[in-house]
Amino acid sequence: MCRNLETKIKRRHSSLSFNSRSALWFYYGVCKQDEMMLKINMIGIGCFVSYLLFYYYFARIKSKISGKLLIALAFLGSLIFASKHTTDETHFAGLAASAFTIVLAVSPMTSVFDVIKQKSTQELPFLFIFSSFLVNGSWFTYGLLIGDSFLIIPNGIGFFISTLELSLFLIFPHKKIKVQ
Repeated sequence: MCRNLETKIKRRHSSLSFNSRSALWFYYGVCKQDEMMLKINMIGIGCFVSYLLFYYYFARIKSKISGKLLIALAFLGSLIFASKHTTDETHFAGLAASAFTIVLAVSPMTSVFDVIKQKSTQELPFLFIFSSFLVNGSWFTYGLLIGDSFLIIPNGIGFFISTLELSLFLIFPHKKIKVQ
């Protein structure tokens, strides 16, 4: 199980994306004083910390993980520092969280061309895409309910992209087909 987890993280080249996303949206929730956003992203941060500790415990090269974690924390810290020196801290935090969410939503798209060429969804991370579908759909709906474009736009894009990616599982099989 741990080797499978390690392989997935190596394939993605990072395990820090979800923590950064939750942390950025948590900070936006602080700026906006949105209690629902704070609670949900605290759960996200808590889940990630548990995941990271579990992975760290079984990892062979701990210094690499520590270095990447320090880079992620420095990145988050610099965004928070920069937002404190803008005229509208909430707007800056919303832009940062939105941009990061869009980058995460688009990242699995790099495999789509391989899926079409190989006529197989074996390379697509189904659970990652399905969880993105659920998370982006939920935040998109919440954004519509409260009228927040920082939630609507990136999560709408993420929901649309993950829906397209999930449709590939209906079109192509999960097993590789030999193309002649």
